[in-house]
Amino acid sequence: MAISEKGFLRGSLIRTTPVWGFIFTLIFLLVAPLSVNASPIKPQALSNGGRIASETQLEEISETVRPGASGYFALGTYYFPHPGQTALKSDFGRHEGFAFRQRLSMYFSGPLGKSNWSLGFLWWFERHGFDSEDFILFPEYGQFSLIRNVQTAGLNLSFKPLSFALTGGIQYSNPEHVASEIYSVESDTLYGFAQAMLGPILGQFVFNENGWTSVRAALRLESKENFGGASSGFQTYLPNLDFSLYHDASDSMRVTWEQNLFKQILYGEVTAYFPDYGFHSAALKYYPDPSRLVSLEATCLREPDGDLVFGGGISILMLRLAYNHAHDMKNLFGSKGTFVFELSFALGASEGKMFGRNAAKAAPMESTSRTIFENGSSYKPPKEESEGVKEITAKGIRREKAK
Repeated sequence: MAISEKGFLRGSLIRTTPVWGFIFTLIFLLVAPLSVNASPIKPQALSNGGRIASETQLEEISETVRPGASGYFALGTYYFPHPGQTALKSDFGRHEGFAFRQRLSMYFSGPLGKSNWSLGFLWWFERHGFDSEDFILFPEYGQFSLIRNVQTAGLNLSFKPLSFALTGGIQYSNPEHVASEIYSVESDTLYGFAQAMLGPILGQFVFNENGWTSVRAALRLESKENFGGASSGFQTYLPNLDFSLYHDASDSMRVTWEQNLFKQILYGEVTAYFPDYGFHSAALKYYPDPSRLVSLEATCLREPDGDLVFGGGISILMLRLAYNHAHDMKNLFGSKGTFVFELSFALGASEGKMFGRNAAKAAPMESTSRTIFENGSSYKPPKEESEGVKEITAKGIRREKAK
């Protein structure tokens, strides 16, 4: 008979949390006062928010819904303590209020019987806009409010041995409330999308009743251990390239290059639009661990007038702080000079391993085992498992006859 106990201890990533917590607090104290003079949001930026949200959701799906992934869960919501941080400026003047972006993403996949085929379901939901009151569930629906819902749902069929996946679904945008005086007129829109992946090659096609709207092609060449790739070596330094073509845009092509710079913990990323706009944004991202549960980022965004806006952010497990981050300026309606506090959580899973969005390796864990062997067992644990294993061998057995 054997009795075993296994316990999980906090890994090196969790032990460093107090240090990151100090950095988190320091950034808050230094940057928060800058939000007092934040630039107001323009109505046109809010009107364009639906298209941006639709594109962001499909981009996240292309990264997370892939062969070998068994699940993904993410949520996020911004918090602004003062309405002046995200004020709105229209033809009627300046309106204090709260820009918001509430999002929830889910993906679950399981095997079909005992085969290598897996079937998955995905659902991405976002509620965003501007309102006169800060809220979680029930808006104020003020005079200058815009509140929109964007949802994407679909099914995924994948075959892991060939790294093949086929995904399809619908995307629905619903303007819940639009103040007609200052915003463009909106109506419900419905799109369909299809996505295919074979090894490092990905293709994504978006369409509606009038024809195609966008096409994405990607080469995810970087090898990642989470999905059966190498854990180190030159294959982990191959680039990730993303090309998007838009049907009704003046700068119809977007190109993004992501590059591992050092041991899959330091990355560089550049995005440009062609043929006219050129350079759009760049980011330098540092992850203390390849699992991407903690990050420190510096970004640069080029505005339409040519000005460069520098910013950055820090994420620690479920909390995120940022100022002038390129991602926030895009997804929060061009909010410039705004200090962002976000409850943000994203976790993927593959074969029981947990990691952040699009991470190269699973979150680190340390474990110990203790086993008691009885009846003189001669079992010897493998060398790599011998640490922390205690073996007790019985020297003799005493028997007594019943009287």
